[in-house]
Amino acid sequence: MTNAIYKVPTPVNEVVRSYRPNSEEVKKLILTYRKMHTEKVDVPLYIGDKEVKTNNTQTIHPPHQHQHCLGEYHLAGQKEVDLAINSCLAARKN
Repeated sequence: MTNAIYKVPTPVNEVVRSYRPNSEEVKKLILTYRKMHTEKVDVPLYIGDKEVKTNNTQTIHPPHQHQHCLGEYHLAGQKEVDLAINSCLAARKN
């Protein structure tokens, strides 16, 4: 048991949106969806503070439209796993 005195900040909730049909919120949401649907993303691995890209990738597809490709993500191999472990061990020392 600690003797510390904790001061937990008061939680503040985000704005609750209604998403009523034809509302501004719905229009913005649909515009964002359409924009994201046309762009291709490249999702790297994050090891420590570095982005790591490999030649081993898989494609990303929406669950409702399997033929459409949203982009690719990079898969980790043994080398990347070792880098991640070493990064964690170095962070632990700090």
